[in-house]
Amino acid sequence: MGTEAIYENEEFHRILLASAGEAICVVDGDGVYRFLNAAAAESLGGRPEDLVGRSGHDFFPPDVADRRCAVVRQVIATGRDMVVDEFVPAFRGAPRWFHTSLRPLRAADGRVDAVLVVSRDVTEQKTAQLALQAAHQRLTTLEAIVDFGPAVAFRWRLEEGLPVEFVSRNVEQFGYIPEDFTSGRVSWPGIIHPEDVPRLRAEVERCAAEGVSPFNQHYRIFARNGMVRWVDDRNRFVTDADGRITHIDGVVWDVTARVEAETARLTAERQTRAVLDAPRELMILLDRSQTILWPNRAACASARMSREALIGRKCYDVWGENGSPCRGCPVIRAMETGRPQEIERKGWDDQVWYIRGYPVRDASGNIVGAVDVSHDVTDRKQAERTMIKYQQRLRCLARELSLAEERERKRLAVALHDDVCQILSATKWKLSRLKALDSVTARETWGAEVASLLDRAIYSARSLTTQLSHPALYEAGLAPAAAWLVKDIEAVHGLRVSLEAPPDPDPLDPRVRVVLFQCLRELLVNVAKHARVDQARVLVAWADGTMRVEVADNGRGFDPATLHAGADQGGFGLFSIRERVEMFGGRMNLRSTPGEGTAVSLEVPLDTAADRQGQEGHSPDPRSPIPGLQPESLTRPASARGKPPDRGSRRR
Repeated sequence: MGTEAIYENEEFHRILLASAGEAICVVDGDGVYRFLNAAAAESLGGRPEDLVGRSGHDFFPPDVADRRCAVVRQVIATGRDMVVDEFVPAFRGAPRWFHTSLRPLRAADGRVDAVLVVSRDVTEQKTAQLALQAAHQRLTTLEAIVDFGPAVAFRWRLEEGLPVEFVSRNVEQFGYIPEDFTSGRVSWPGIIHPEDVPRLRAEVERCAAEGVSPFNQHYRIFARNGMVRWVDDRNRFVTDADGRITHIDGVVWDVTARVEAETARLTAERQTRAVLDAPRELMILLDRSQTILWPNRAACASARMSREALIGRKCYDVWGENGSPCRGCPVIRAMETGRPQEIERKGWDDQVWYIRGYPVRDASGNIVGAVDVSHDVTDRKQAERTMIKYQQRLRCLARELSLAEERERKRLAVALHDDVCQILSATKWKLSRLKALDSVTARETWGAEVASLLDRAIYSARSLTTQLSHPALYEAGLAPAAAWLVKDIEAVHGLRVSLEAPPDPDPLDPRVRVVLFQCLRELLVNVAKHARVDQARVLVAWADGTMRVEVADNGRGFDPATLHAGADQGGFGLFSIRERVEMFGGRMNLRSTPGEGTAVSLEVPLDTAADRQGQEGHSPDPRSPIPGLQPESLTRPASARGKPPDRGSRRR
C-alpha cells in the first residue's frame, strides 16, 4: 500500500486522533459535539460515542459554556483561527487552565459550519507562570519599598574587599548610586570609618566562626560629601550546597539623627544630674506608690547607700521610722492636692528637716509621682536658737551697761561731792573770810590754807581722772598705761602682775587703745576676784599687723562651756569683752582648764580698726564717749593738768 493511500485512509486518521494527547473535538455553532477523540471524551468523563451530540452546557458551568459557545460562533463568523487561554473555576471538582486552538471547518460548499477545537490542560504550567508573575510583582513591589525606604539593601560577596553584587537605589541617601558599588568604583569597606574597620572585621570573623547569623553592627561611614554618618546594619550569611559562606545579605540604615539625639539626651541628662547632685538638699523622684525612681548624690550620702541600691525602694523604708508613710507627708499631700506642700520634721537622728513635695505630671496632665526635696536645717535651727540666746545676752549686757553707767555716775557724784566739792566749798568759805582779816600774817596764813585746799582739790580731780582714763593712753600708748594699771591693781587688790610690753609707742587707733585698756583692767580684776591666785601675767605686743593683749594666771580655771554673759562685779563679763573686741574686727581667744589656770588673748588688726570706725560713721577722735567710760569732760591730757577747763570746748 502506498504512502498516499495510508494517509487517505479514514481509519488511519481516526487512530491518529484517538491517540493524540490533546483533547480534540469538533463543535458546531450550537455548541454540540460532532466529534471527540479519546482524550477529549476522557476529560469530559465519558466515551466518545456517548458524548457525540451533547452540548458543552452538559459539562461546564453555564457561564463557561456560554463563553465557549461565543468563541466558537466568533470563529464560524470570521472564518479565522483563534487561540485562547481559559480558566474553568470548577471543572470536575478542581479549577483548571486550558490552552485552546480553534480552527474553522468548511463544508463542501465552502461554508464554515463547525470548528475544530484542540485543547491542552496547562494548569501546572499556568500556575507556575502566575506564581512567577506574582513573585516578580512582589519583587518589584519590594524593590520599590526598599528604594523609597530608609534601609539600604546589600548583597556582598564574601571575598577580599566585599564586592557588591546588589545594592538598592536608596543608597543615594548617602550621595552614592548603585553603580558606584556594583562597578567596583567604590567599595563598602572603603567608606567605613578607619577606626571602626578592625572591630567590624573581627565581629564578622567571630560570627562566621561561631555560626551566628543574623548579626547586627553599629559603625560610621563617610557619605559622598565627606560627612560622617552613623549606621546600623543587620546581616545574614548565605551558604552554598556545601555549607560554605559565599555571600552576606544585609540592610543598612542611617541612625545619625538617633545617635545625635541620644548623645544630646545623655549630655543633658549628665548636666541635669550634675546640677541635681550639686546641692546639699536631698532630691528624690518618686512614683505614686512612693517608690524611689532616682535619688541625687546628697540623698545617697544621707542613706549611706548607692543610687542603684536606693532605686526601687520605698522612701519611708529608708528614711522613715516605722516602715510606713510618714504622718503628714508633703509628698503624699502634693500628689493628692496637685500643689506643692511642705513640712518641717525632726528625724530619728535628731536632725531637723525642711521637706517639700512637688507633684509630677505626665504629658496628659495626670499626676504620676512627686519630687521630694529635703533640706537639713539642723544648723540653721541651732543658729536660730544661738541667736535667740545671743540676743538675750545682748539685752542683759545692755541692761548691765545701763546699770554700770548709773553706778559710775553715782560713784563720780559721790567722789565729787564728798571730796572735791567739799574742798572747794571750804576754799570758798575761807576766801570769803579773807577780807575780814586785818593782819598780813593772818592773811598769809589763811591764803596758805586756801592754797593747800586747792592742791587737795587738784589732786583729787587728777586722781579721779586717772582712774577713769589714764592720760598715758593718749600720750604714750597702751604699754605705759598698762604699766600704771598693774601697779594700781597690785595696790588695790594685792595681785602681783608681771608685764611684758615693748617700749615703743603702739600704732593703735586711740579708740581701740581705750577699749583694750578697759578690757585689760576688767580681766585683771576678774583674776583678782575669781582666780584665787596672787600672781598674773600680762603680754602687750604687736606684729604682722595685729595688736595682741594677753592676761594669764595659774589659778583655779573653769570650763569654758559654762561661760555665760553675766555681769561680774566691776565689769561686764567675758561676753562683753568679746563683743567690744569684735566691734573693731578683732577676736578673743579663751583657754581655761579647771585647776590649771586661764589665759585670755585679745587680738585686733592694726590697719582695720580705724577703717571700721569710719565705715560705721564714728569719728576716730579719742575724746568721743566710749560705752562704759566717763563723760569726756572729765578726761584731759596731761598738758591740760592744773589749768581751768575751757568751757567753750565742752561737748554737750
